[in-house]
Amino acid sequence: MLQPSILLVEDDTTTRMILDLICKKAGFQTRQAADAPSFIAAIQKRPLPDAVVLDVELPGNVKIGRASCRE
Repeated sequence: MLQPSILLVEDDTTTRMILDLICKKAGFQTRQAADAPSFIAAIQKRPLPDAVVLDVELPGNVKIGRASCRE
């Protein structure tokens, strides 16, 4: 059986690593993205993650986080 997966989108490396550790300890597979272009690339890959933890204020494109939450 496949583990559920989470895409972690966070520009702060320390925060992203802590989230990764917590999610893995909880039994999730994780993928990571550190900025808006990485997020867009990751969300286009299959299989899609079961969940996304998204920093809504990514540098360089603040609107992508909030806009993604609305969709």
